[in-house]
Amino acid sequence: ERAAICLYLTEQFPEAGLAPAVGDADRPAFLTSLVYSDAVLDPIIATSVHKYQYEARGFSFGSHADTVANLAKKLGEHPYAAGERFTAADTQLGAGIHFGMNVVGVLPRLPVFEAYMGRMMDRPGLQRTLQKDLGRMAVAYSRGFTDGFLGGSDHQSLVEGRFPKNRGALLGEVSELKAGAVRVRKIARQPTGGV
Repeated sequence: ERAAICLYLTEQFPEAGLAPAVGDADRPAFLTSLVYSDAVLDPIIATSVHKYQYEARGFSFGSHADTVANLAKKLGEHPYAAGERFTAADTQLGAGIHFGMNVVGVLPRLPVFEAYMGRMMDRPGLQRTLQKDLGRMAVAYSRGFTDGFLGGSDHQSLVEGRFPKNRGALLGEVSELKAGAVRVRKIARQPTGGV
């Protein structure tokens, strides 16, 4: 479904230049790469994460080893998923390789994958998005980024509470303490990525 959404968006916003036009010699490689992430890479990652044993010739997406070899060959020959330029196919392939390599660890850290992910991370649009997201996350995770209770239930071992970055969004500074009252002097709001 992501391939269809990407294709729809590239057709609705052709001025973004994220897809070769119909009739362009790069169009077939773009369409193939766009669908590859949904039809091949995602099932390979899922079967690998769940250690699903299967006969590769019985499934349309093939084997893990063949997928890794195919991607390494493709990205070794061209800098991007569909050839020499960044397209919407790279949004999907980049997300898949990142997830498979860095989140669930089922794709190997091949130099060709690392180089590709470096090109993805250098994209100005991704950098702008990450800055916005990190600002929002800094407010939500006021004691620092953590995977929280996914790591267990021992609060003291999961959260570094002795030296917190902050306790939430900074609203001001305490200017006066009186019996039962606190006066806070408002300070200029710090940028938090739109939060």
